[in-house]
Amino acid sequence: MVRKFDRLGTRVILLMQHKIALLEEELEAEDIKCTAEQGDNGTIDGDPSPRRQEIMKELNPRHYNHKDNYASHTTIYSDEARMDKFVTCVTIVLGLMMLVAPLWLLQYVYAIKPDPVVRLKIITWFLIGFPMIFGMVALARPLEVLTATAAYGAFLMVFMQLQSSIASGYGQ
Repeated sequence: MVRKFDRLGTRVILLMQHKIALLEEELEAEDIKCTAEQGDNGTIDGDPSPRRQEIMKELNPRHYNHKDNYASHTTIYSDEARMDKFVTCVTIVLGLMMLVAPLWLLQYVYAIKPDPVVRLKIITWFLIGFPMIFGMVALARPLEVLTATAAYGAFLMVFMQLQSSIASGYGQ
């Protein structure tokens, strides 16, 4: 489990935003000053203002947007694309398992012992596991998790009813 640090993260973002806003104001003031002194303010290469160069270095996206691998003395930031792909793959595998596994398990149990109580227990356990897995993997609100769980439960119950109706149709 990883702690989210919602309040702390928000405060850090607000601090970064404040620092960027101050640097932006300072850069605008430096631009006005340079334009008044030199008339041309459109060059980056060979910029005559050392302070403007310092401000631009401070505003370097590496400090605020950790797209590249970057290490500070306490934290290592890296590209999140690989982790996003991994999470996507895990989500797809878990989703497919949560759909297919109970169907096979229900069919297997029904073939051995066609007791509806046993099948209801299986459905109950999958319905308990579904919102826990869905809540961890998806960034969904509680109502969305509840709605998805209800739909999942309906799907499993329909399968259970189909088993019973097919079995009773074969007996006639």
